[in-house]
Amino acid sequence: MSTLTIRRTEPLVEATAVLVDLRNFTPNLNAAPIQHQINGFCHFLADMYGDCVEAVLTSLPAAQRGQPPVYVNGSGDGGLFVFFGKRHFAFGFLAGVLLDARLSQTCVEYNARPKRRGAPDTGFGVGIESGFVNRVFAREKGSEHGLGIDAFIGHCVNIAARVETITKTLYAANTIVADTTVELVAREIAGTTFEELRRRERRSRCDARRLAVHREMADLNQKLCLSYVNRHILKGVKEPMPLYRLARSAVKPGLPRFDELLRVLVRDDRSHLAEVRRFLTG
Repeated sequence: MSTLTIRRTEPLVEATAVLVDLRNFTPNLNAAPIQHQINGFCHFLADMYGDCVEAVLTSLPAAQRGQPPVYVNGSGDGGLFVFFGKRHFAFGFLAGVLLDARLSQTCVEYNARPKRRGAPDTGFGVGIESGFVNRVFAREKGSEHGLGIDAFIGHCVNIAARVETITKTLYAANTIVADTTVELVAREIAGTTFEELRRRERRSRCDARRLAVHREMADLNQKLCLSYVNRHILKGVKEPMPLYRLARSAVKPGLPRFDELLRVLVRDDRSHLAEVRRFLTG
């Protein structure tokens, strides 16, 4: 047994993984001017990281922000946020909505700056999925803040990463939500899931009933402010997985279906809803 470190793996817990990745990181880093020994692109990165943290905190009720039930792991060109607790899927989904809105604005503003020396526009992708994770860590003994490695490992983290890469290949699909998260949110929003609707469709013996189920699916997509982008083959997944992109034209305060979605996600918490709306319109 080591006398220097604590090493532990914790049991599986339910969680939602939200992975954010920045586009064209390297060419923008290389093209940015250096002033006072600071690469200019790093100022943008600091803004982006701040936007990510603010979006994640805003997705949570104020009472949970003192000790937020979220794991954060940053990398040079993005970050991983893993939500825990009973409503991890709702807060992870809401964080995806807030991230998409704020990072869209942040990237547009950066791309309009002069003196980028021909670097391609920067952008972003967000992948979201729910499931189970294990916490794995090794830490210096006798210190909560000493040298250590802390990570959350799980299938949903891998899926969030795979899904994020698909945002690079689809038009107007900066944020993609994978099947498990969508089903959990659908159950909370509408009391049903797409899988249940698909089973009803398969059991239907006439065109009229199948068309009725299709209309219910379209209505559920609208309630969730999502667009179905078909099933995709993902590395490490046996069957093609249904994926959904955030419909940016629908996620605007003032639109009735979006306002209703926000209301359900925050459980009618008026102060939380007001903060979310300020974040989206500020």
